Amino acid sequence: MNTATVYPSASTTAEAILSHLAYAGGLVPERRSYSRDELIRCCDFRKLRKEPIVVVL
Repeated sequence: MNTATVYPSASTTAEAILSHLAYAGGLVPERRSYSRDELIRCCDFRKLRKEPIVVVL
């Protein structure tokens, strides 16, 4: 099981959270901030991990 721990703050952007989840899910190769357009371009549901992801806030 993969755990995605997110520590949101007032300065956390939606793109940062989505990027973190995309990395935890296996959609993107590196853990960094991606723009929405980048995430849309790399979105391939065949890359999704098969095991559950637990999101800890």
